[in-house]
Amino acid sequence: MAKKQKSIAELEKRLAALEKENKELKLDRGLLSSLLEHIPENVYFKDRESKFVRISKAFSDYMGFKKPDDIIGKTDFDLFDEEHARPAFEDEQKIMKTGKPLQKEEKEVYTDGSEKWVETTKVPRYDEKGKIVGTFGISRDITGKKLWEMEREKKLAAQREELIELSTPVIDVWEGVLTVPILGS
Repeated sequence: MAKKQKSIAELEKRLAALEKENKELKLDRGLLSSLLEHIPENVYFKDRESKFVRISKAFSDYMGFKKPDDIIGKTDFDLFDEEHARPAFEDEQKIMKTGKPLQKEEKEVYTDGSEKWVETTKVPRYDEKGKIVGTFGISRDITGKKLWEMEREKKLAAQREELIELSTPVIDVWEGVLTVPILGS
């Protein structure tokens, strides 16, 4: 009888632990779903072959799909031009090999030839045993910022050129006659 009571007590203890674990899993799932539904950044999870396994609603919208499930199973090669897809794939393979995260600004080139700039963070994705099973990434569209920076650089280059031209001394010898030094032979 004591043995039977001990078994029941152990089962009740195990059941309580499983109920607690189930409650925590439901909370985690709810938090992840809420994040993926409402975060404005492009969030994505990929497997070892760099296929999308879960994405945010913002990423689905950004890519022009009606719902996130429409991208599941696809790779960057299905969504982007080779110019962007190949380096992205190679980055992810390196992350999975080394376990080291990556942050960078990158130009995305789409299959229709259009381009956007993003700031991207990619990290390894681990299973419950600590084995790398894919990647996880967040990208933010910075096209407006990048275009502004490139335009600013053009203007600065033009101003530098103008300053060089203006830095050549011009000497007014008498009315209507100027002299300019000649450099070189």
